[in-house]
Amino acid sequence: MGKFKDFMGSTGAGLLNEASKNLAKNNMEITYIPRDEIYKNPKNEYSISDIENLADLIYVMGLREPLGIKPEGSGYKLIEGERRLTAIDKLITDGKWEGDIPCIIREKELKVNVDVLSDEEKEILEIAGTNAGQRKYSEADYLFEVEKLEPIYKKLKASGIGEFTYESDTGEKITQSLTGKKSRELLAERLNVSPAQVGKISKVANNGTEELKEAVKEGTANIAVAAEIASMEKEDQKRLIEQHQKENGKGIINKKDVEAFKNGKSLESNTYTYILDDKEFMKLTKKIRKSLKSEPKTMGQEEYMDVLKKIRSLEKLFS
Repeated sequence: MGKFKDFMGSTGAGLLNEASKNLAKNNMEITYIPRDEIYKNPKNEYSISDIENLADLIYVMGLREPLGIKPEGSGYKLIEGERRLTAIDKLITDGKWEGDIPCIIREKELKVNVDVLSDEEKEILEIAGTNAGQRKYSEADYLFEVEKLEPIYKKLKASGIGEFTYESDTGEKITQSLTGKKSRELLAERLNVSPAQVGKISKVANNGTEELKEAVKEGTANIAVAAEIASMEKEDQKRLIEQHQKENGKGIINKKDVEAFKNGKSLESNTYTYILDDKEFMKLTKKIRKSLKSEPKTMGQEEYMDVLKKIRSLEKLFS
């Protein structure tokens, strides 16, 4: 594993393009690292898409930017370049990449200059900072950032912090002022969306079930629909997702589906139907069972036969 400062004579897949060579010459030292010494950051939950096109581009044109890594344990943690590394992994699998990977080793110290934050919180800010402006955000990415960043911004404001500075993956220092702004406004500023949109995302992040959040991550529910679903009781959110999956598989959940569910209709046919399983039946009969457990009911033969008749009718319905 050697360090290089001049790649002007290098050619072929796996090497840097001219822009990266200039970056290496003018600013930072490039180090070639074996793939098995680099591991992805588990805290980075941004969506990864269009990898095939990126892999083709890297194969033909070379790597536009080296990966950003920092020493950790016996290897290096990836802090910049999740999509690039995923594309390189594809090239390795396809036999189109040989050799080590060009990287820039960042300082081990976290560069967010706010002492009230934990190292984990600083790392989340750095991950978000390296992605800002470098990618097309998906609905899942917006949800990830609001879910992770909202409590951090609230903590900063509660601590009286007026501004903080972080470094982008190009080494640019970026300062964000917090004075006179609500957390929702700060998130809107960072994500380049409206405060109203941040409000919807925040509702999903704070009130949505894991099933609902997973639907957003999978692309089966957009933020507008997910925010409406997040207004429901958590049990209803789960039932809606389950019902939709049974009737529509991986199809998109739309507002009509939400309204149909609220009105007790099938999401597929819009006829009035209900899903009754063992869990739901136990829930519906909970009060009866609780009452009988605490105080068995004494009744005459006619009343008992009436109850028995109703039970037999239910048995026929499900037989």
